[in-house]
Amino acid sequence: GLEEHVDLVMTAHVAYASLDPSGTVATASHPILSQLLRKEMGFSGAVITDSLLMEAAVQAGQKDQETADFWAAQLLLSGVDILLDIRDARQTMHDLLRAVDTGFLPVERIDEAYGNVMTLKNRVSDRFGPEIFLDASNAQSRAIVGCKTHQNLSSGIATDAVRIVTGSVDSISLDRTQLDERGLLAILVRPHVTYNDPTAGSLADHLAHSFKNVTFFELSPETEAEDQRRILAEASRYATVVVAAVVKPAAWHRFGLLPDQKAFVADLIEQRPVILGALGSPRVLDDFPNAALGICTYSDVDVSQRAFVQALSNLAP
Repeated sequence: GLEEHVDLVMTAHVAYASLDPSGTVATASHPILSQLLRKEMGFSGAVITDSLLMEAAVQAGQKDQETADFWAAQLLLSGVDILLDIRDARQTMHDLLRAVDTGFLPVERIDEAYGNVMTLKNRVSDRFGPEIFLDASNAQSRAIVGCKTHQNLSSGIATDAVRIVTGSVDSISLDRTQLDERGLLAILVRPHVTYNDPTAGSLADHLAHSFKNVTFFELSPETEAEDQRRILAEASRYATVVVAAVVKPAAWHRFGLLPDQKAFVADLIEQRPVILGALGSPRVLDDFPNAALGICTYSDVDVSQRAFVQALSNLAP
């Protein structure tokens, strides 16, 4: 609880009618953030929003042009100190300056938020050292975080998490001789590549380590339709076709494959028996009931990608 010296509280884009009868989400609720959290509960640290790229935040903040223009200022007035995931930081800065110029946002509230943020930064610096702001991994020694024991543990968890969700192993023939002669076609489908993902793995490297003859393609939002048609045309010459789809919920994008990617996978499955891997949510497998085999790793981090390839290798002893 707050008595344990919590330094930072994140809001939720959720309405709590019993706390704020207006139906305003907590992120923008003065009764919740200022009255309840600050005054009644005595919280003196910094308040940060959840991602402002989330649909609930966007809808709440853009009911009309006026609320859209002053949405960031309204958040500060409600009791927020830090705005997380601003789509257009420069425009938001201009909107805040205009809110101050018009008298909508008092400078005192900005000063208060600034003070809360600097207090938080000083506490973090005192605890971990100023280098923490250059690289978050400096928070702990590599002898602790990312050590061999932890790597082995994460690898074991990833391996145990892999499940065959749809289809049948009997419908797929993974003959090593055929795989070596005709090759394995592997296609990684990524509907979103506009974010930095420090846990991203290298599926191509893991496949190359386990199979001798691999042709690897990656489908991203920038992949041209002609390239997709070329892959479909060449798929029939390979012994086995594997599609791995990175589909996971995130604040900064809509869930699921893009329409053209979904059509590509459906066409490929209609043409060939396909092993479909869900590197994330198993819901993507529901869209392709005709896949010969559906495997879910429940994650797309590197150890999960390696576990997926190991599962494929186990099918081809």
